[in-house]
Amino acid sequence: MSTAPETSPPSGAPQTSPPPGTDWERLARISSLIAIPIVLAVIGALIQEAVSRSTVSRDYVQLAVSILTADKDKTPAELRGWAVDLLDENSPVRFSKDVADRLKGGEIELPGSLAAALASTANGGAGMAISPDAKTVAIAQTKVVGIWDLKSGRQLMSLQGHTDDVTCVAFSPDGVIVASGSKDNTVRLWDSATGRERTVLRNGTEGVIGVAFTPDGHLLLTHSLDGTIAYWDIVNGSLVRKVELRQ
Repeated sequence: MSTAPETSPPSGAPQTSPPPGTDWERLARISSLIAIPIVLAVIGALIQEAVSRSTVSRDYVQLAVSILTADKDKTPAELRGWAVDLLDENSPVRFSKDVADRLKGGEIELPGSLAAALASTANGGAGMAISPDAKTVAIAQTKVVGIWDLKSGRQLMSLQGHTDDVTCVAFSPDGVIVASGSKDNTVRLWDSATGRERTVLRNGTEGVIGVAFTPDGHLLLTHSLDGTIAYWDIVNGSLVRKVELRQ
């Protein structure tokens, strides 16, 4: 029995789409089911990579800290230099050249209490700032800012007043004031010598994620979660201006 040959539609004839329930629809469903695990696998790989980077960074900080807390007379200068560079590369903030050189030369020690604080900043991403004279360091830990003596490693004071995590700290150019920004939508200015709270700058409804003094020390700039930069007069605590950062 002969069958009629298949013929192609004439050129220019309208094309008809397959009716619902055809193989095309089933193929689309199958493709989507295949794509979902692939997407999840890619996302999982990216998350794992980020976790691995965080773990490696933390391990590097701990390794560098262990070297710098060892007896400096028994630690080769090259090894101390390598440890300082390693710590500088993987810690939350970069050291100034003067501080890095003094650490490498053994003029500044890194005792256990300070080392633990540094390791915690690498873990949680909190802020750290070194005083202009390189004698003290301010480290944010949860809702508190600790001030340590860099030579002895002794904690000098604990600045308490924030009601949420502190995200950033900074010293004024003259070293007299410590500024701390927090998720509690405030910036607090502290007397670095006494630990007394001088001023509270209220940032409205957004948390503060960055603080920096102008070179002359007259203004404090704050960066908020809403993407704005605010200029504050540190003498009277007034808001001078606010700038919205645009991409």
